[in-house]
Amino acid sequence: MDRRTTLQDIVVDALSHCELRGPTRALGLLMERIPTKEIESSEYLQALVSTCKSASAAEKNKMRRTIEELSGFGIALPRDVLFFLGIPRREFGLKVNFLNGRLGDTLDQLAKLVHGMHALNLILFVNCKLSKNRSIMLSCTDCFNEEFNVYDGDEGTLRDYVLEVASKQDFSLTLLRGLNTSLFSKLPTRESIHISSESIVVHVRAGDALFIGALFLPPLNYYIDAISNSKAKNVVIVCEPENPQDLCVNPVPGLIQSFCRSANINCVIQSSDKIEMDAATLFYAKNVIASNSSFSKWLPLYGPSCESLTIPNSIDGEKRWVQDKCITYVDCWNAFNQEKWRDSLDYRLGWVSGKL
Repeated sequence: MDRRTTLQDIVVDALSHCELRGPTRALGLLMERIPTKEIESSEYLQALVSTCKSASAAEKNKMRRTIEELSGFGIALPRDVLFFLGIPRREFGLKVNFLNGRLGDTLDQLAKLVHGMHALNLILFVNCKLSKNRSIMLSCTDCFNEEFNVYDGDEGTLRDYVLEVASKQDFSLTLLRGLNTSLFSKLPTRESIHISSESIVVHVRAGDALFIGALFLPPLNYYIDAISNSKAKNVVIVCEPENPQDLCVNPVPGLIQSFCRSANINCVIQSSDKIEMDAATLFYAKNVIASNSSFSKWLPLYGPSCESLTIPNSIDGEKRWVQDKCITYVDCWNAFNQEKWRDSLDYRLGWVSGKL
């Protein structure tokens, strides 16, 4: 404590803060300007700090209830306002529902939230479509210094804040592999997936990506070069089942299989109506060649076995947040025409077949 300022001055200043800006600010001022030993030696100061702590907790609870009620009406307060009103910057909970949307996209979002969880010491309550459980609690600790509260994490300012913090963290594969295995309890067991450790799993995306042009897909040579470089003798191609509504058959799996036969490589095509089977194959695989699809980019990273993951590079050259020694990014977009891809099925079929 600055001896040029009397204790009475500090107390008067704190009470003024309490009246004008609330007990949380008053408590902060007292703890900042009066040494802990001096507080502990004075019953008066102990009572004053205790009173400010109780009033601060009540103030925060009131503010949080108000914020929750406003959120129910679709009113999202700016981040600075949330923090000013008592929402903690760390050590809170988020409820996140991943039951809707594409599986790969939800795994992408979950990875970012998990990195935010570790950076801010959060708890996530997650609903996941690959889990048998209704809700799974994820955390990196069970010790918290803040009064703990849980908020909606599906959208809003707090979710944006956590994702922003996560984007500034270095990607860690260890964080994903250390998650509660209940997240993936719907997947078949490793023993039921008949792939050897020497096999390489190749994912071929089609569906709306190919027949509508909803997503850029790599050319045939991307797969052939990756298989050749791997020196694998067993290849498992994971692809979507044929859809009667599609205008034609996806040619890529058959072309990859023909190449494998000519190179004396064992090759099977797995095309399951059950997404859990395809997901498990990627989840447990040791070596994976992904399509330009978050489904095959993320599942191996959550799994326990992946040692090699090949992924098409970003078409615009944007630096990837996800970096690890097991990941190889491949630039396969030379001469690719984005406009023609969007406009022409013939162009899309020619590109993925390696005929352009």
